[in-house]
Amino acid sequence: MANPAQHLRQWFTFLVLLVLGGVAAWFLMPREWSQMQWEIPGTPSEYPLAQLLRPWLILLGCFLPAAGMFLYNCSDIMDRYVARTWFTAFMMCTAILTLIYIIGDFADNVGDLMNLESPLEGTFRFYLSQLPMILNLILPYTLLLGTLWALTKLSSSSEITGMLQSGRSLLRINSPVIIGAVFAAVYFGIFGFHWAPNSTLYRKLMFSSLSQNKNDSSRSIIYKNDDESRIWYIGDPPGIDSPGEPFRQVRVEQFGAPGKMEYELFADEASWDPHSRTWTFLHAIEKAYPQQQPRELNGVPLFSGDGYQTRKKPYSETPWQLISPNVRVDTQGTPALQEII
Repeated sequence: MANPAQHLRQWFTFLVLLVLGGVAAWFLMPREWSQMQWEIPGTPSEYPLAQLLRPWLILLGCFLPAAGMFLYNCSDIMDRYVARTWFTAFMMCTAILTLIYIIGDFADNVGDLMNLESPLEGTFRFYLSQLPMILNLILPYTLLLGTLWALTKLSSSSEITGMLQSGRSLLRINSPVIIGAVFAAVYFGIFGFHWAPNSTLYRKLMFSSLSQNKNDSSRSIIYKNDDESRIWYIGDPPGIDSPGEPFRQVRVEQFGAPGKMEYELFADEASWDPHSRTWTFLHAIEKAYPQQQPRELNGVPLFSGDGYQTRKKPYSETPWQLISPNVRVDTQGTPALQEII
């Protein structure tokens, strides 16, 4: 019978993975909830099921390694040997292809990445954000290559023949490989659910912002809310990697009917509070237009006697809606595509 020290050594890796998974979940789940409030209009109780699944899928991904290690410890010696051989080959293929992809991509974009405020730290953070997209892209290939590598190694040394002679079927021998492939498929589904398309969106917007000058008017944004007859003009929006930063040089036009403007709001800054779901406009001037005196749409309003004020508006738009592309299928995950449909 194994002594306590042997049991501790056997389950030490499982305990470490369990603790690391808990730490990762404690760090990532609140961030995902915060990101959801920044992206999605409404309160969490109003979110569709696909959006509510996002933090729970992160939780599942955090504890999958510990679950795999638990199954490994509960297996017999032969299953452990096959699982260890396959996992080593799979991880080596994944690491090699990931490194090749990053090196090739860095060589293509090194000029743009050097324009970051902190090139070394910014490049590291950029490729860290791209890992879901990279892994979602290469996992099918690394799963195939890793499985072929592991089975070829076992076959070339006649180990599979010896295992067959022990009385096990070929399916039973390969059961650890099948279970490992299921775990890889689950991660592939998790990454593709939202975070791989989101990484693609972050990539597009970051390189777009790097290719433009900070003071270039081409950075300005126009957003039209057809449901509430409102148009936003934003001269200096924050980057996608700066959630919570205020919008600058903002103008909002509110219409009561097509071509009839109710009021126009000008502000130096606009910030959004996700808890009260209200916009705060600093150094703002609001100009109302009675129906009997509509403003000429091409004219410039005059603010005689109006002073700067702080205005609060319960607009339904979120910062994410204003700065992200409206409909880009290649940057939309499962929740976003369901809402679009």
